[in-house]
Amino acid sequence: MAKSLVDYIEELPVFSDSTNSFSLLDLVKGLIERIKPNLSSNTIVVPILQTFNVLLEADSLRRLSDKPQGVER
Repeated sequence: MAKSLVDYIEELPVFSDSTNSFSLLDLVKGLIERIKPNLSSNTIVVPILQTFNVLLEADSLRRLSDKPQGVER
């Protein structure tokens, strides 16, 4: 499952535009927004952190560092 997620992430554009309605930045933003109100819920936070771990190990988030908004996230 991790490989499929990484493959999907690699295909996403960094930012949304008129032809792409979902981007890598949207994904990261959505995951972070899920964590914020649920910090005390391990059933939500732990899987999201594991998702970030998979993406970081695969270096799938490196493209975010090319843009200021990506670095901020």
